[in-house]
Amino acid sequence: MFSVSRSGVEDVRGYIARQEEHHRRLSFKEELVAFLERHGVEWHPEYTFD
Repeated sequence: MFSVSRSGVEDVRGYIARQEEHHRRLSFKEELVAFLERHGVEWHPEYTFD
């Protein structure tokens, strides 16, 4: 679970509004992997994706 500070609410709203366009360029999987790696979250593909 992730949360957003008050100062980040408008950025998140903008992201949600552009989400369909954004996902034409990146798949959910590609974006999730980039997010996890960018934030230093340890993950294992064999447990994350089918």
